[in-house]
Amino acid sequence: MKKTVSILLLVCLLVCSCAFADAEPDAACEEHSWVYVSSYSTTCFVTVKNNSAAPVSVSGRCTALDSEGTVLGTATMNIRVIGPSEESIGVFRFEGITDAEKLEYELAYETPTVSSILSSLLVDSHGNTEGVTVLVTNTASVPASGPLIYCLFFDENDALVSYAYSYLTDYDEELKPGVTLAEQLNSAAAFDHFRLYMSAYAGIGQIAPVTPRVSEADFSFKEYAEATPFDTTYYVAVKSSASVPVGIRANAIAYDADNNVLGAANALIDVLAPGEETVTVFTFYFVTGCDHIRYRLFFDERPRVRSAISDMETRISYSGEDINVTVTNTGEKPIRYANLTALFTDETGAVVSMQMFSCADDEGELKPGVSVTRKITPDVNFESLELYVSGQKD
Repeated sequence: MKKTVSILLLVCLLVCSCAFADAEPDAACEEHSWVYVSSYSTTCFVTVKNNSAAPVSVSGRCTALDSEGTVLGTATMNIRVIGPSEESIGVFRFEGITDAEKLEYELAYETPTVSSILSSLLVDSHGNTEGVTVLVTNTASVPASGPLIYCLFFDENDALVSYAYSYLTDYDEELKPGVTLAEQLNSAAAFDHFRLYMSAYAGIGQIAPVTPRVSEADFSFKEYAEATPFDTTYYVAVKSSASVPVGIRANAIAYDADNNVLGAANALIDVLAPGEETVTVFTFYFVTGCDHIRYRLFFDERPRVRSAISDMETRISYSGEDINVTVTNTGEKPIRYANLTALFTDETGAVVSMQMFSCADDEGELKPGVSVTRKITPDVNFESLELYVSGQKD
């Protein structure tokens, strides 16, 4: 089938109903489409609700045309599976095209090769003036593969004014059974309301489950909060007592004193070896009034890089009001991405200033036996200075 979407007004809505092959005689799909034009691209969103009794997959091709019917570009999309009564979203993107007069798209419906899981993904949303915080929980007994959430933001006239999207996955690109992940999806424009759509399919899980060698109990944490009139940042020092090196992904939710959800953020530690400590950062954009955070860690027990933190020795000396921090590579390998983070805290332990420095030379390394000194000039009154390093080696 072919549908034409006019974008003379930049944003529009199309509703249609159509039959598809290999379905029950009374089966139908319900489509809605919106177009968003930015300064550098045109994006067409097509949502499909499956009103049949059988799952379907959806593929599509869209053509962007100028006022004379000349083809400006084409785009494709695919929704791997939509189960009965489920709704999902596909996206046509035209990078570098902003002057199309109309879009024409065709959708094809086929029997899927994977199983749906959308009905088992519980979405909890918390709107705010900047966007929405979404918490997605997999209530199924199998993983959700490639879970992707879109938020479309509309004005009071139901015109699309912005959008945001995010994957909600661990190191396996999955959302495991019973796990909740949160994301903050912000709008680039003022909006009146929003709509959420997801795509995902059921994974098969591990045929022979492997017992993890690492858990959150193998780590200790120390939190340092920094609040501004606009954002909230948490610096979290993580110390490992695990038996193996790991990479760490962390997903955090910010709450006020009444446990209302305020926002979400993610953090990453490429690698942390046994006995080492470093600091990672959660930045909650446009979040104020935060009382506490909760976070969940995901571990990669086969990190692709080696940590060099244990090879980085730090020494402090003072010169008037300046603080000199010397970092020495005591190991036998050059250190890449050698960084020093300085946290200045007040008497309550809150961060009043943060400074970060590279310890690398012109070749991007801190070589064996080499020391570098960084002068830290406090720009605020502080009670304590906390230092953390990070780096990688072959």
